[in-house]
Amino acid sequence: MEPKRAIILADQRTGSTLLRRWLNNHPQIRSHGEVFLVKDASPDGVFFFSHGNRLKSLQYDLLANRFLSRIPGNVIVNRLVKQFLHSLYCDPAHSDAMKAGNEKGRYQQQINRDQIRAILFKLMYSQLRRFPYLRKWMLREGISVIHLTRHNTLKKFISQRRSEVMKVAHSDVAIRPIRVTLNPRTLVFELSRLEARQKKVEFFLRHIHHLDVIYEDFVENTFGQWAVIADFLGVKNASPEMPNLKKIGSEIIEDNVKNYDEIKTTLEGTPYASYL
Repeated sequence: MEPKRAIILADQRTGSTLLRRWLNNHPQIRSHGEVFLVKDASPDGVFFFSHGNRLKSLQYDLLANRFLSRIPGNVIVNRLVKQFLHSLYCDPAHSDAMKAGNEKGRYQQQINRDQIRAILFKLMYSQLRRFPYLRKWMLREGISVIHLTRHNTLKKFISQRRSEVMKVAHSDVAIRPIRVTLNPRTLVFELSRLEARQKKVEFFLRHIHHLDVIYEDFVENTFGQWAVIADFLGVKNASPEMPNLKKIGSEIIEDNVKNYDEIKTTLEGTPYASYL
């Protein structure tokens, strides 16, 4: 039986790396990271795939930039993406998913390929916009999607800002967190923009076989979430081992924001006040 082809679709700072690594710890799942990072040299990614051939490398470098790759009729980039996806899901010579702590490491040969029942990769909202061919491909090929979201939009926004300031997205070791300052004049707009972006994806997913997973539910009830995800992916056995990712901030918003009192006043009377 061919493995189920699936995607983890998420926005930034929603716990997608935690979910991806967790699933990759299961013996029947091969779960890749952000294979569509444009300049990432990870051996399982599209950049590495395209640069294994001189012609493909030239085409990718010239036409897969942030502007030209967004053109739906970009035939050359669409063909490269199609070839890459076939390689990722079907080619036994394609690199295995990168392990924790080795996200941009060397080529890894696939092991226990016959045991794999589901193959996934992580796709961010921004990458779905950058490569519009992916939408057509998902619809045509019947790709399943795990849509990971975060209920608390304010915490997601704070996490994004903190990651930008610290220049750290994830860590396997404990690091000293920092407090960030939020702009009260633009905060409501920024939060509404994040929610609007999510709603656009939800509208698209109406036509896709998908499973909605909320980060807060996943963290609080991992065992219960595993039963649902395992059924969705068609895999068995016990829940995989949780990866050793360390949080880079506090769960308490007041501990993360320097101008907390100002932000609290700003959000009073808005739909986002409950997120404080």
